[in-house]
Formats: sequence, structure tokens, C-alpha cells
Amino acid sequence: RDLGLPAAHAQHSQLLRYEPGEAYLAHTDCTVGLAPYDRMATVLVYLNDVPEGGGTRLTRGNVTVLPRAGRAFVFFGAGEDGFCDPLSEHEAMPVLQGTKLVLQKWYLSRAPPGGKEVGAEDAAWQHVRRFLRAH
Repeated sequence: RDLGLPAAHAQHSQLLRYEPGEAYLAHTDCTVGLAPYDRMATVLVYLNDVPEGGGTRLTRGNVTVLPRAGRAFVFFGAGEDGFCDPLSEHEAMPVLQGTKLVLQKWYLSRAPPGGKEVGAEDAAWQHVRRFLRAH
């Protein structure tokens, strides 16, 4: 809602934890050729500063976002037609020092059948909103 993404398209939030040496190889959050209920957008909220490493890198655009407490990174994996854009490929780079905590939320290109929300206001997301307002 705050980002202009429809709440009815939201999936449940996930809390991710990366320890030193951990990473997630290059991937898309959607499936090339699959539509129409694929993941349209990804929201990452970094919950802590990482002393070294741990950035999120868009591999095709050579853009890296460094994890800093309260920073949000929003990117789109699918176009308005709902089809996956291979240019949205990204990776979680290895944490070199410290721990990386990230809250992740995906938005579908359309509301699921029946228009039922799938976690737009789950407890984890509410907690992060309070955190961001306080910092």
C-alpha cells in the first residue's frame, strides 16, 4: 500500500537470515514464460547494517544495494502483462562479516482468484513498519 503495490496482490512476508559465507545465487523471483499470477515485484527491507558484504545485486544491470538498517529495495520482476522479465535477475552476495537480516515480500501480477489477500498485513510486515517509523 505505501509503495503503490496493491495489498490484494501481496504474499506473506519472509524473514531471511544470512551468516558469514552465505549467499543466494543469481535467480529471478518469477518464472520466464509463466503468467498471469507470477511475482511482479519484490520488496526487501534490511533490518540491520552488515559490516562487510551481503549486498543485493541486479546481475544484468550491475547495480548493488548495500544492506543498511531501515533501507528498502523494491524491484520489479514482471511487466504489466504479468510475464517475467529476465533482466530482473539478482543475487544475494556473500556476507563477509556479521549477519544479514532481511524482510522479504513478494507481490503477484494480479490478485489471486477470488481476490483474497494472502498476507498483505501479516504480523512481520506490521513489525517492520513500526521499526522503520522509529528509525
